[in-house]
Amino acid sequence: MKSKTVVLLLALALSAISFSSGIAAIDPPFGGSFAPAGAKAFFPSWGGGEVVVRLYTDYFCPPCRSMEPGLEPVIRNLVQENAINLTLIDTPLSDSSPLYARFFLHTLAKNPDFHNAIRVRRVLFDAARNNITQKERLEHVLIGNGIAFAPVDTGEVFRRLNEHLKEDKIRETPTCVIVTGDRKELFVGGPAIMSALERLKSK
Repeated sequence: MKSKTVVLLLALALSAISFSSGIAAIDPPFGGSFAPAGAKAFFPSWGGGEVVVRLYTDYFCPPCRSMEPGLEPVIRNLVQENAINLTLIDTPLSDSSPLYARFFLHTLAKNPDFHNAIRVRRVLFDAARNNITQKERLEHVLIGNGIAFAPVDTGEVFRRLNEHLKEDKIRETPTCVIVTGDRKELFVGGPAIMSALERLKSK
């Protein structure tokens, strides 16, 4: 999915500001409940490998959705084998993407395990396919799938993810950045990403 405008790439920065202040006062995400003092979001990164992989996707991006079933076993294997350090970055190229990104972090607050993160992504992709864009309906989907979530301050995590967005100059999804030592490579589109990750499996 291509970026609509450069302004959209700055949406995450604005989201970081509004989320960090909004959770506590302006826009409580869970029907008036507030994030506990000091409750911080889990940074969505797993694996202890020296190869850094940053995966940029948007739940409303059809190519991302098509890639996900084949992607799951590949990244699961790479993370379990500590072949990579993986960061999953929800990219705000669709109007409802920031809402989904926030809920993803809220689910990790309850269970940051990588297998849970993969399961949550699967549910969120399905919700986006069904064009669920209201907070209450998305909450209902998560609860219906037995996925717990908790309000946390996502501001710092969004700030760090936005830095990656700008550093890697992301303009479309799906995009994967692979950093090996001083070498950084960028792969765009499902086939190119899958091929690059499969090569990491064979090393």
